[in-house]
Amino acid sequence: MDLLGRLPSQAVLYLGADHQPAKVESLQIHQGRVLMGLEGCASREGAEALRETVVSVLESDLAPLASGEHYREDVVGLAVKTEDGEMVGRIERILPSAAHDLFEVRQADGSSFLLPASEAFVLALDPEAGTVTVRLIPGLRPGE
Repeated sequence: MDLLGRLPSQAVLYLGADHQPAKVESLQIHQGRVLMGLEGCASREGAEALRETVVSVLESDLAPLASGEHYREDVVGLAVKTEDGEMVGRIERILPSAAHDLFEVRQADGSSFLLPASEAFVLALDPEAGTVTVRLIPGLRPGE
């Protein structure tokens, strides 16, 4: 998801557990990190004090997602079924990876396996229907 493309200029972010509002003055990517200039935070010391602070934004303040994009929280919990209709389990969590995310799929017997969240394996993702349709290859699931 492209944060810079979805966050409007002069957006209001909410910082920390107490959700203190902060207006964005500038936003850029530098060496793989998001750098923000916030209103009222003019010194390096002030910025350092905010390092690792949880930042929230209201979904209603963001530009809409592109077709086929979904929020992670809309994917966790979805039922996983194969293209043949076999129920496999549910998405327990999403793990970031260098190439693409990995879905941890929890099966009915309690075991789990990691499914690459790529077009080669994920054929359809439908949060409204509560399902993800996947193509599994031999050896992907435990015991195969």
